[in-house]
Amino acid sequence: MNQTPMVNPKTDLPFKKDYQANSWFAIGHFEAEGHLVNWLYHIIIPKFGPVSFVDSNFSVYDETTGEYHYEDKIYPAFRCAIEEFDTPYGKGFSVSCPMGTISGNPQQIHVEAQMKYGKVNCTMQQKRECIYNAGTGSFMTFLGGKVRQYSMSHMDSAGSLTIGNKTYPITGESWFDRQWQFSKQEQKTIKIHMDWRWTWMDLNLDNGETISLWDMTDYKTGSTKAWATILHADDTQEVAEMEPIITGAGDYWKSPVSSNNYPTSFVIKIPAKQAQLKIVTDVKDQEIVSKMPIFTKYESANRITGTYEGKEVSGYCYVEHLGKWK
Repeated sequence: MNQTPMVNPKTDLPFKKDYQANSWFAIGHFEAEGHLVNWLYHIIIPKFGPVSFVDSNFSVYDETTGEYHYEDKIYPAFRCAIEEFDTPYGKGFSVSCPMGTISGNPQQIHVEAQMKYGKVNCTMQQKRECIYNAGTGSFMTFLGGKVRQYSMSHMDSAGSLTIGNKTYPITGESWFDRQWQFSKQEQKTIKIHMDWRWTWMDLNLDNGETISLWDMTDYKTGSTKAWATILHADDTQEVAEMEPIITGAGDYWKSPVSSNNYPTSFVIKIPAKQAQLKIVTDVKDQEIVSKMPIFTKYESANRITGTYEGKEVSGYCYVEHLGKWK
């Protein structure tokens, strides 16, 4: 793939004040003491007109026991501390709020978060090429503005994770996403509405392939965009078309809180890679409900089985649903 990235991991970690939203997102999946455990921590700073605030959400899930906990908190902007500084590796950053902190530089990310029934302290070291989503790290939404996103996958990780009253050592790999959207110029023309939905997944396969998958639907026009950005084992990248996820979606779960109706199993098909991947979860109730409904979302830890380039594969991923799922 010979596309020039439109984002720069050496300079784009810090907060960007001229954009409508800034996001820092980290997830981990590990085996520890006979348990398969997962965690997710996300800080997003949106701006609506002159008003900014912080949405912070943290979830933990033990696949072995089925134990799941989450919290989502909204904070006024003055309760968030933002820092930017120089490091030998590029621009460093720190974003913190009462629930936790995400900080680091282009080579190392550190995450700390805690809630009543969970806690994570994880240091992640970058060792692979970044994934530039959609090939350049920039793609258009149905609202008329662009999302900028790059992903740091396969990050060597160490630390500790507490789920309920049990603490596990963290070993293995984690995933970090940096995302920001809608420049000052784009904010003049975008048309905000809620007649849309998106799904994002991080597919980590045991053959070394890693996939950042996007699927967006605009209910106003009926249009759907779906693609997979693939980081190959040799660190080259490829963008491939895929069938819309809804064609292989099933096992719908209706939230008793938001009334959203989320698919919880999928058959993902990427024709160019002869890929047919089945994605399932044991605990369907992994919705993160926010006091601001626009930020209510589904974030589930899942297992993957299937075929890729004619060979059997397995793996794991998170599935994120956001928007209108009625």
